[in-house]
Amino acid sequence: MLVVERMSRSAITVAGETTVREALDIIQEHGLRHLPVLTAADALVGIVSEKDLLRANPDELVESIMTRDV
Repeated sequence: MLVVERMSRSAITVAGETTVREALDIIQEHGLRHLPVLTAADALVGIVSEKDLLRANPDELVESIMTRDV
């Protein structure tokens, strides 16, 4: 089996300016556990997990809680 047969074509991502509440909604809507965090130029700058989001203040920005060393 090849990776291309299992992967999704378009990744679901968020921007650093996304609120924790919005990111949680996206994770729950799509049944995900993690979200890549991208800049406006689509550069990967971090990743945020559902666990991180659940522990954070809903009004915080994702960029303040994401893991930067991806």
